[in-house]
Amino acid sequence: MTYQLDDVKYLDDPAKWPVLADKLRQAKEFGFDTETYGQEQKQSPQHRCRIHCWSVAWLAGPVTSRGFRRAMGVVLPRIALDSPHLREVFADRSIAKWAHNAPHDIHSTRNEGIEINGCQDSLQWYRVAFPGMKGYGLKQIAQWALGYNERPTFKDMIIYQDEVIKARGKNEKGCICGAKPCHQRGTKEFLDDDGLYKFHKRVEWRRFTPIHKMVESKYSVTDFSPERVLQPLVWRGITYDRFRAWLNYSVEDAIQGIEAVDFIRRHKYKEIKYPWGKYGFS
Repeated sequence: MTYQLDDVKYLDDPAKWPVLADKLRQAKEFGFDTETYGQEQKQSPQHRCRIHCWSVAWLAGPVTSRGFRRAMGVVLPRIALDSPHLREVFADRSIAKWAHNAPHDIHSTRNEGIEINGCQDSLQWYRVAFPGMKGYGLKQIAQWALGYNERPTFKDMIIYQDEVIKARGKNEKGCICGAKPCHQRGTKEFLDDDGLYKFHKRVEWRRFTPIHKMVESKYSVTDFSPERVLQPLVWRGITYDRFRAWLNYSVEDAIQGIEAVDFIRRHKYKEIKYPWGKYGFS
């Protein structure tokens, strides 16, 4: 199974932020996702996590055979949230924002001092609409509902193999003349390499040998920027550009999020007909 990298737009040009704001106003709804830092596992994001980059996506394509419209989206840096045009969009209650596990994205946005209104949680919709499924995470829903292939996880994005060099020490003994072993007495002289006569003398020293070892290391979320040189991502035996894969990972959460919303709205539920009638035996 090959993971495809798309040409994701990284919208870091301030001149394009008002254009994006107009696009989101016209769409009247969009998928929203944040990539955050500053929050440890099992900690609440409230007053803690901060946004490093974020993504938005809107429905733009025809209805697929699975019954949902395709979407397109972009990734933006944190500073784009300071655009007054985008701030107005986030504060506008008439524009629906869809996020999977929305409380996290709402808290992280408000932690940045941004007012966000009208944000709904698609995760809760899926738990009610499709009870009994194995998983309700967005990546799982993207597979069993939208038909997408498996893609790298957040853990895959940040983990890499790093080479470290450690020194292994060993105590050694010998004579300064260099002979191994040296059987000369300490009162006897020898001509050293520097042209001087010296007495044989037993000394002890510690020899260090460099040991090269590959260890598992982790990037922090803030390491993912165009200026940073990152090691390639190796996933399922195939090598990818890690920053491009990160942009792909970020925008897919917004794209598949809004597509999942369209899927649940268009889904045709089968009515269960019982032989004894709707309210009891007839």
